[in-house]
Parts: sequence; structure tokens; C-alpha cells
Amino acid sequence: AFIPFSVGPQNCAGKALAMVEMRAVLAAVMQKFEVQKAKEYNLDNWEKSLIDVYITLRGSLPAVLTPRQM
Repeated sequence: AFIPFSVGPQNCAGKALAMVEMRAVLAAVMQKFEVQKAKEYNLDNWEKSLIDVYITLRGSLPAVLTPRQM
């Protein structure tokens, strides 16, 4: 399996900080934007395009980000 931060006692010292930063960025995007799939895109195509190899290869996933009204 792909383990970017390693495991065990010698794992990445910055793993916890990286995970907190990723969550903070995702939360900020979700607060500021309404996320929807592009109207012409069929989600079944995205699921069918997944290929499981050493790492997961993903097809494109078109999305439309609309600023939220606050």
C-alpha cells in the first residue's frame, strides 16, 4: 500500500501538522464555496475510470465552485 508518511517509530515528524493543514484548507474551501458536479458530467464515468494499482489513478472530476452568499 502507498504510505506517504511511513509508519512505526520512525514515521514522518510532520504528519500531524500536514493532516491539520489539509483539514483546514478543505474546511475553508467548503465554507466559502458551494461545490457541485458539472451538469454535463456523469458520476458513473468517474467511478468506472478508477484503476487500482500501486496507487489509485483517478480520472477527471469536473466541478463548479460558486462563492457562497454570506
